[in-house]
Amino acid sequence: MNNNDSDRRLEERLDKLEREMEEIKSMLKDRETEPEEKKGTKQPFFSQPERRDSYSSEETKKDEGKTKPTGRDWEAWIGQVWLPRVFIVVLLIGVVWAFQSAVENDWITEPIRVLIGFAASVVLAITGVYQTKRERRGLGISLIGGGAGVWIFSTFAGTVLYGLIQTPIAFILYVIGIFTGLYLSHVYKSQALAVFLTIAGFFVPFLVGGEEGNFFVFFFYEMLLVVALGVYAWRREYIVLLYATTLLPSVTFFVYVIASALTDTLGNNTGPVDQYDIFAYTVVAIHIALSILLFYSEALSRAKGTLLSLTFTAAVIWLFVTPLSPASIYEYGWVTLIVSVLDAFLVAGALLYGGIAYRIRHSGGMLFHLYTLFAVVLGTFEIFRIFDYEGSAILYLVEAIALYRLGFGINSRVQTVLASIFFIIGASLTLSNLEYIESVVDVPVFEGVTVAIVSGLAYLLFRSYTGTKVMTDIVRRTCVYAFAGAGIGFALLTLTQMAFQIGEEYFYDYRDVAVSISWIIFAVASLTAGILKDKRPLRVFAMVWIFITLGKAFLVDISYIDAIVRGLLFIGLGVVGVLVSRFFYRANKQNSSK
Repeated sequence: MNNNDSDRRLEERLDKLEREMEEIKSMLKDRETEPEEKKGTKQPFFSQPERRDSYSSEETKKDEGKTKPTGRDWEAWIGQVWLPRVFIVVLLIGVVWAFQSAVENDWITEPIRVLIGFAASVVLAITGVYQTKRERRGLGISLIGGGAGVWIFSTFAGTVLYGLIQTPIAFILYVIGIFTGLYLSHVYKSQALAVFLTIAGFFVPFLVGGEEGNFFVFFFYEMLLVVALGVYAWRREYIVLLYATTLLPSVTFFVYVIASALTDTLGNNTGPVDQYDIFAYTVVAIHIALSILLFYSEALSRAKGTLLSLTFTAAVIWLFVTPLSPASIYEYGWVTLIVSVLDAFLVAGALLYGGIAYRIRHSGGMLFHLYTLFAVVLGTFEIFRIFDYEGSAILYLVEAIALYRLGFGINSRVQTVLASIFFIIGASLTLSNLEYIESVVDVPVFEGVTVAIVSGLAYLLFRSYTGTKVMTDIVRRTCVYAFAGAGIGFALLTLTQMAFQIGEEYFYDYRDVAVSISWIIFAVASLTAGILKDKRPLRVFAMVWIFITLGKAFLVDISYIDAIVRGLLFIGLGVVGVLVSRFFYRANKQNSSK
């Protein structure tokens, strides 16, 4: 009985194990057949692969939550990306040399050369599409780019070199080649290919040949590229393509002006405004459009902020180099009132950017800093256009202290760096101007006083700053000492020049004595300030400067002044020295008693 029960249990266990083995075999079979089913599915010819190139920020955003690889696969990166790019260039060079050899030996005629070029470009593009479908992305994109390059070169050769293709047809061929490549760059999500074809597209008008070009065709073609590619780059978050689209118009407009000037085909006007004005207004409009987009955008980045700064720089340059409509000039001494389109842009831009910056001041974001910077720059340019050059140093210094106060208030490093640049420019101009004063009320004297005052205010600002966003503590302390030295130095230099000028006007033989007296007065003032503010470095400086003044009196002044003046000078120096010594004696006694 027991044996029968044992046999039955064993049979049941064997049956169970057999059923489990069948289930495992079925699961393995399903997994093995799944890739075969995937391999059998067909996709359209212009199918879109899974991967993007590294320029696309959309893919970056999608992968932010995923675990990033520990390092780059250099072998794959070089072999799959850069190797085909380099050798497609080598291939093109070989094609050019082969064509050159064939031409020298009269093996192929000019029309055949052009047709071979077009055929080769089509073959390269189709091969690139095929390679991309086979998941050889780097090779495929490089072949497509090479095909577009061969198409552009063949069109250029047939139009400019051989004269076989008329200008309108050449323009159409350029557009077909470039926009086909742009379409493929969209399908395969390659920003690198799009940037290459965008650059080629902007310079197509200079490749169609002919001695004269239609300005309106050129302008509207460029604007079509700016609008279409700009919107596309903005929506796809292609930063490099956005850079190319917004900055290339300034370059192509400049090339158009130079080329037209060389061929004497630049028209003086195209109606109410001339071509220069249209170019300048367009560059300004591009900057304004980008500024509006960034203002209402929720995804800001440092790259976009840098691009906004570059478009602002391009707009300012075009406004200043372009002879915008005639200006009316009214001069009133230092003040020069200029009524022109440029001044309207500067004033309106400064007020607009300043107003927006004030409105968003509590955000403290990137746009606040940029708009504040733009308003300051535009306002500075307009102030310099209003005032004569004699007061420029004072304007720089006032701008510097205002920017320092703003930079510390909003914790912006940009404003403090710009303020330092303005201060250095203003101080340098003052230093060069102080050498040529004609009276004690001359403009350089006021500039020297301004430098001393601004240095003192900056010294107080840097001493009271306790944050770390704008600068490190080491930088802050260095700036404190630098501004203290600048304030004392410019105050002493200005006082010296004033004393020397007074001596030349009224006491010519005693002008050096006048300088010595001014130095003693300055030393006493510094000592008094050091006592009142309990600043030991200031008191030490006062003592050192008294000894320097005494040395000057012995080495310089004593050599040519008479006995009475010499006696009075040394009596004054002696009294000052005794009083200073008396002060330090009392100070040491008080410290000892404590």
